Amino acid sequence: MSVTPLDVRIALELWAADLIEQSGVENLYLLGSLIYDNGNQFDPTNSDIDLVIVMPELKGVTERYRWMESLGDPIKSLELSMLQLLKRVDAGETITSITPITAKEVQADVHKDGHRGFYKENRFYDLLNRKFVDGIPQAGTQTLDRFGYGALGFVQKIRNEFLSVSVNGTTALREFEGVDPLPKRFMRAAALAMRINNPELPPGAEYDLNEGLDSIGLYLRQNRDVAPALKEIQNNLMVRRGRGNRKPLSSGDQLLVAEVIYQLLADRQSLTGEPLKNEQVADEHQRQPKQERPALKETGPTPRKIEPKEDSRLPSTAFFYERFRAAFPGITQLSWFYDRDEISQRLMRLLAPPIKFKNGAPIWWWRGGNLQIERFVDQRDGTFLMNYEELLVERIAAVPAQNYKYCFVYVQTEPMKPTGLYDPPDAARLARRLETFGYDSEEYGLVEDGMLVTRAEYDDGAAYRDGKLIDISSRSTLRVRYTTPYNFLIAANGSPINNPHFDSDLESLLNQAALGHSENVLPTLTEKVLGLPSRREH
Repeated sequence: MSVTPLDVRIALELWAADLIEQSGVENLYLLGSLIYDNGNQFDPTNSDIDLVIVMPELKGVTERYRWMESLGDPIKSLELSMLQLLKRVDAGETITSITPITAKEVQADVHKDGHRGFYKENRFYDLLNRKFVDGIPQAGTQTLDRFGYGALGFVQKIRNEFLSVSVNGTTALREFEGVDPLPKRFMRAAALAMRINNPELPPGAEYDLNEGLDSIGLYLRQNRDVAPALKEIQNNLMVRRGRGNRKPLSSGDQLLVAEVIYQLLADRQSLTGEPLKNEQVADEHQRQPKQERPALKETGPTPRKIEPKEDSRLPSTAFFYERFRAAFPGITQLSWFYDRDEISQRLMRLLAPPIKFKNGAPIWWWRGGNLQIERFVDQRDGTFLMNYEELLVERIAAVPAQNYKYCFVYVQTEPMKPTGLYDPPDAARLARRLETFGYDSEEYGLVEDGMLVTRAEYDDGAAYRDGKLIDISSRSTLRVRYTTPYNFLIAANGSPINNPHFDSDLESLLNQAALGHSENVLPTLTEKVLGLPSRREH
């Protein structure tokens, strides 16, 4: 007796009930030939079984990543049961096509293959409530522009490929060993995400692979301490960008990067209950409607905006050496500077616009995390803003070298006053932070009117003050404030310092210097830098 569509559906209902109990799935929907036209078009010998999983509310990149990893065993069990039920013989062929989506993606009606209206207008079978529905509830209540649809559709596709694993282990998302740091499709999707976040970018920026790659790198740098998985993938991508022995990217690595792309949108965009002109996507843990976040703003005078309209004409080491000579003329040996006005003049000459070009940012800062410097602003209140980090600079040192590629600048900052938004860390927590990272810091949001909000309020786009809810979504920018001494190096991207084997030594020496021994430590650090192998720039 041959298997019927009803037999398959009942088996799926039982599997879905177990999955919901084990993993907290919001709901599961069956679609496609198994339910269309009463299942008359379903062929047990070769038809796919299409499922949509509405994910539970999760708080961020690693939570979604780990949750999807946890689906591995249940899906393998489902594949085996379907192979047996349908009496198929090819254990290398995937039977199920499973796409996990967030509730926000349902609301925006985003489909992995770009089909508009797919979740609103299609017919589904609700496996939880065991009934047919025309459209998934809430589908199509929000809108996105083409950049958002493209980026989120890509993320869905990667989730689907990651979970497409046959009984014998054949997977649709293969290990990546190419010459690029990431597959180009990931960099393109990240560029789409950044395009919707930055509407002032010129047309075509959504196809800028460097912009996409840099945005992923920036997110990983900012969040590397949140979870070991983020730190590991950041280190891997740094190596793959030319800093050591390259390792391939596993399917799990690629899934994690896809969720970072989701978060690039989620951290800055929102969905409201009404259609939008500039449609946006929300972070999973947002509770208040938000409008599009603007680009980072500085307090104090706003510098003239420099768009990266052309390539840098020089290799990064030559570019940095020109800036170094302009900022520290006549300096032939390690030299310290303590006067705040002089420090400002020299740093602003070293990092004057333009420092970001279409072919990348030639000047980077180094402290284990390592990232390009895209903007450096004197806020005229004693502090500088480097990208989004506040710096109360205490002293700097210029370190020249006979070989221009080895020049660098050391920067040390004073502790800044805590914002008062958080409870002071107890001695044990602070000791752990200092032992682990060498410093402590606070993340917060700065509202245009000067109000400070917690990072959680910044993420949610709203704050509660004096008995009133205040919408801050379009008026706040992210800041990081260092509440203990902090330090880092500034050098060219192509500097010998750009060496993964030096990272741990650099962090250790900088931690020693931050304790108040910088004048004694810096000669040792300089000697180690001069002993590093030179790097070839293309």
